[in-house]
Amino acid sequence: MYERGPGGSVSLTLDGSGSPVVAYNDDADLVVARCGNPGCGSGNSRSLMSSPGSGAETSVAVDTAGRPVVAFNGPRILRCGNLSCTSGNSVELLDSGGRYTSLKLDATDGPVVAYLDSVNNDLKLLHCNDPLCDGGDESIEVVDSTGMVGSWTSLRLGGAGYPVVSYYDATNQDLKVLHCNDADCAGGDESITSPDTAGDVGAFTSLALDGTGNPVVSYLDGTNFDLMVMHCNDADCSGGDESIVSPDPGGQVGQWTSIVLDGAGRPIVAYYDETNADLKILACGDANCASGNVTSSPDTLGDVGEFASIAITPSGLPVVAYSERVQENVRVLFCASPSCPAVPDTDSDGCPDVKEQQSTPGTELAGGRRSPKNPNDYFNPSGDGLNRVDDILLIVQAYFNDDDDGNPGLPPYEPGYDPGTDRTLIGPNAWNLGPPNGLHRVDDILNSVKQYFHDCS
Repeated sequence: MYERGPGGSVSLTLDGSGSPVVAYNDDADLVVARCGNPGCGSGNSRSLMSSPGSGAETSVAVDTAGRPVVAFNGPRILRCGNLSCTSGNSVELLDSGGRYTSLKLDATDGPVVAYLDSVNNDLKLLHCNDPLCDGGDESIEVVDSTGMVGSWTSLRLGGAGYPVVSYYDATNQDLKVLHCNDADCAGGDESITSPDTAGDVGAFTSLALDGTGNPVVSYLDGTNFDLMVMHCNDADCSGGDESIVSPDPGGQVGQWTSIVLDGAGRPIVAYYDETNADLKILACGDANCASGNVTSSPDTLGDVGEFASIAITPSGLPVVAYSERVQENVRVLFCASPSCPAVPDTDSDGCPDVKEQQSTPGTELAGGRRSPKNPNDYFNPSGDGLNRVDDILLIVQAYFNDDDDGNPGLPPYEPGYDPGTDRTLIGPNAWNLGPPNGLHRVDDILNSVKQYFHDCS
């Protein structure tokens, strides 16, 4: 898991080598981060773009030379001058008031962007006639102006390069799908359908196209707060007979969806579990998510999973970028299998086995040199995987709140006592800790101070 922060509105793509490229919003700036290799193990770069408007609701792609291209508020188009986006960059403002940008590049590297005109509440489609989007002669079409439409856009280009867009109709609270019959969506004769109108549906849409060009869409059922997946049986999602399922009805789930299809055409969806504040992954058992589905929560450290953006490697393994709210980080998760199972944590201390089993000196800063069978040796009271000042403060606040009931450090506990802020040092190293002794004293504070920046994320 690679981590960099702070970040919001995360967008992920993979370059030709399978290395992640991530664009996200850092307060009022746009950030482009690039991994130096497919595992983000080295050579990573992070470029801060101080440009007009924030980078909110970013969408990233890479051109045929591997250089990042980003659409963000306006929409503006950032075209990086090199792979790491450190020089030769250009930014063009193409419109005003644009939000919810979704970007793809056509066969000549010309940006195509679907977005909401937030002034008029219309869905628009921008198609640049050159890679730099300069000259002021780009195509901008209002493609849907019926009511308040165009938020949560997700764009793909069909086989002929014609745009297909899923988006939310806020007036009717419906999911909508646009299928253009030309590359610019011009002429006012595009196909627009509302394939799901049952309740408040369609926010947080994400679109993929199957092998025949039929849309597959993940989105939120805001009435029941469920994840939904729709697989259309035609390119326009017409006829009212599409496959629509709710594959994960447990709790409040389905925000920030992002969908890809595996080599067999089965959806894999990353999304946010608001009930548990976790990232979730759905790996469908068939093309319609009708059976054999597997859900997992591969990251539960902190409040994680908003702004999820998923891609799939040539070998069929999901890669997900998303936000961690507490520390305001962007994380990149590399799944070991298509179902992205949770990382084993035998002792349930918040530090996965694979991290604790690292034995090389220095790896303790990433959770290593601990025992995966000792639930006490990762001292992280906040439970966010990061040992910082907040952990020390939690222990300071517990000072002299003891468990002096004759059974110290073991249940039942005295009121006000928290075993999560109480550890004994068994040594010889600062991370070799033992069970609570029932006393909140200076040694607990020191044990935490000695683990400062000994993370497990």
